[in-house]
Amino acid sequence: MSARPSESLLRPGAAGWELWKFPPKGAPAVEMDPTPKAIASAPQLLLALPTRDILAVPLWISAQGDARELAKAQGTL
Repeated sequence: MSARPSESLLRPGAAGWELWKFPPKGAPAVEMDPTPKAIASAPQLLLALPTRDILAVPLWISAQGDARELAKAQGTL
């Protein structure tokens, strides 16, 4: 049985985008201002956008889309 793939979280940080990787074994690691290639290589990626609204609507985003463009469209950048 193979190990579960790493899960990743992409979120805006104080100094730019942060890509957090949560490996099945080991401590979480952060990559500051990741490249599009690093983002695309994440087997499971969660995009976290901060909001002041109480209501949050989950969105499905195509794997071919650019998460940064979505963030700009939402006005978080």
